[in-house]
Amino acid sequence: MSQGNFGGSTLLYTYKGSTTTLTDGQLACSTAFAYVSIGFQGYLYMNKKDAQGGEAGAWINSFNTTTNVTVKGQLRISDKTNSLNYKIFSITGIVIGQTPFYVPVTCIGSNGTISLDSDITVSFAPCGDLGTTGATGATGATGSTGSTGSTGATGANGVSFTTSTSNISTIPVLGSTVNFTVSPGLPYIIGNSVVVTNQANPTQYSFEGRVNQYNNLTGYMVVDQIANIVGTWTSTQIALPAVVNLDGIDGPTGATGATGATGSTGATGATGSTGETGATGSTGTTGATGATGSTGSTGATGSTGATGSTGATGSTGATGAAGAAGLTGATGATGADGAAGAAGAAGLTGATGATGSTGTYAPPTSYSGYTGATSTFNYLDLSGATAGSFYYDSNTFIVYYKP
Repeated sequence: MSQGNFGGSTLLYTYKGSTTTLTDGQLACSTAFAYVSIGFQGYLYMNKKDAQGGEAGAWINSFNTTTNVTVKGQLRISDKTNSLNYKIFSITGIVIGQTPFYVPVTCIGSNGTISLDSDITVSFAPCGDLGTTGATGATGATGSTGSTGSTGATGANGVSFTTSTSNISTIPVLGSTVNFTVSPGLPYIIGNSVVVTNQANPTQYSFEGRVNQYNNLTGYMVVDQIANIVGTWTSTQIALPAVVNLDGIDGPTGATGATGATGSTGATGATGSTGETGATGSTGTTGATGATGSTGSTGATGSTGATGSTGATGSTGATGAAGAAGLTGATGATGADGAAGAAGAAGLTGATGATGSTGTYAPPTSYSGYTGATSTFNYLDLSGATAGSFYYDSNTFIVYYKP
């Protein structure tokens, strides 16, 4: 059997776990509902539109209208199909943001389980405004001084969240999860925001996160949604002692402030030292050939160079062809026989007769009967005859010599 809905105005949403990235009609919590119990303090994240497409921004902002400082009203979140599964929250502060809206709450009632992606009803019942201050009553008569009471018992130690650890499991990175062991018995609850700092250098090494698990008996703690990391954490830093403390939840980023006026120009700094010489650049392309310069004046005659060495003897030239033999003149006619004289004494040798006139010559058509030859020549040309040989012309009875 289902239970009736909470009084006040009601809208429909879809439950999306603990993310702040929401689309129309979605609602989430800073800690998943599975870990939310009575006493939980954190935030509900609500989109400005409900699951039916209606504008819910004005309705959510109306949570701030009451003048009651302590509690602005109450929200009941129920499974749409089974209202016995619900969470009831007191709104404990001003709603901030818009994408999504951040609603500060404390859990004051819980039953059953609301599963991820369930359709839910969100009902709001505002608290009445703070009443006007009543008139001051008349001052009563001064009573007699009472006797001094006995000293009261020493009060219990105040609540402290500060603790330390020296065994962070892994190097923190944005959005990751780490675990470590702190003191047991501390008032940490799921969803608390914590800051972890290096004990020796707290301003140089720190990060923030959300308590996902805390074992009150052993001190074992799991912190997820790591953010706002300061310094470069290494295996050295996570092995050093660290301090863990409660941390306020970061609000949404404020609007960017106006740009400040430009400061005056600072004095010129001293000239820096000359840098090292750069590497030699590659050779440029060859420029165009310049115009030919005018002819210079003739230089002085240089001294005579040393005599060069004698060149090698050239090869002997070929033997020139032999010239043709000149023609032999014709033999003069024989004189007539004188009468036989008496045998006298031997007379003196007569004078040599005059040389006869030169006879004509007709070239022979053949040669034969030559001395020392090995073959017959049929032409006047003797260039092919054997050198040093004699040739006989049977027509003219002339002997020729081949030089």
